[in-house]
Amino acid sequence: MPRFVPVVVCAPCLRIRCRRAQRAPRPVHECRVRLILSHQRAGGIIKRMREISREALTPGSPETVFDLVAAVEDYPRFLRGCAGAEIHRQDEREALASLDLKGGVFKQRLTTLNRMERPRRLVMNLSEGPFRYLRGEWRFEPAGSGCRVSLRIEFEFSSRAQDLLLRPSFEALCDRLVQDFLRRARENASRHG
Repeated sequence: MPRFVPVVVCAPCLRIRCRRAQRAPRPVHECRVRLILSHQRAGGIIKRMREISREALTPGSPETVFDLVAAVEDYPRFLRGCAGAEIHRQDEREALASLDLKGGVFKQRLTTLNRMERPRRLVMNLSEGPFRYLRGEWRFEPAGSGCRVSLRIEFEFSSRAQDLLLRPSFEALCDRLVQDFLRRARENASRHG
């Protein structure tokens, strides 16, 4: 049976480290974008998994910020790059929702199944879209009088061509998404506080 060796490539500095031998602390870069390669020793299959991580402090309680992120139907009103939103089904624990996203050359409809654990976290898993794999996780933790919000997205496009063409636009879109959520959370806090 072939063995897979996980390897991490830090995109900003292009340092390669084997995860098993990873003893030194990870380099910290503001963008925290990593390319995760898993290559098969015999056969040379390469899987291009990418990860985006963002973290910020914002005013408001974790409950308030969670509700802001969970309100998918409001996204087109304040998210740059979101042309439309549709909720196919929703209950207290789960929602199946689609977003029409536009940013640079990235113009796609993305459908995710969102598992909600109010007010701690919201996990998104790909249902339909231009990805082979997509998983995202929002976390909300109390931090003083505010909330520490973190977003982590792991994704892999369906093809190498899509990765080369769409990845930069998708990463920029994710940056704008986080900035817009933070701006909206600050606006809500100033209106209610």
